[in-house]
Amino acid sequence: MAARFKEKTGIDPLTVSQTTCRGGSGTVHLSALPSAQPAGTFDLVVDHPCERFTRGRPPWRQETGDQVVDIPLTLRPIKGWRVIEVCRRSSHFGSVDRVAIRPGVNVALILPLGRYGLTIIDLREIMGEQGP
Repeated sequence: MAARFKEKTGIDPLTVSQTTCRGGSGTVHLSALPSAQPAGTFDLVVDHPCERFTRGRPPWRQETGDQVVDIPLTLRPIKGWRVIEVCRRSSHFGSVDRVAIRPGVNVALILPLGRYGLTIIDLREIMGEQGP
């Protein structure tokens, strides 16, 4: 897109790539252009830390004070995928958390303190018996 912009306007924009680098550092930082990329492709490359998850969930949710809540075995699917959506009882502003789970995977909900209602969507029912 930057090359097209430069061709049409004559302006050489500052270009930043955020797609080619995943580093071992725990912070976002500027990085060298990967050797596989031709010189001049980008002006700057931003190196993002590798994602890390605990029980399928991002740790920043717990870092903000939300609590890990186990999904009861009775709500876990036996076959196919199931979506568990949690909404505050006192609000109409959408879900607080939503997870897609499949049999044998230990995914947790992460919730702030409060009272909640659940919506359970069994994808096998929506998509027919084959399911995803």
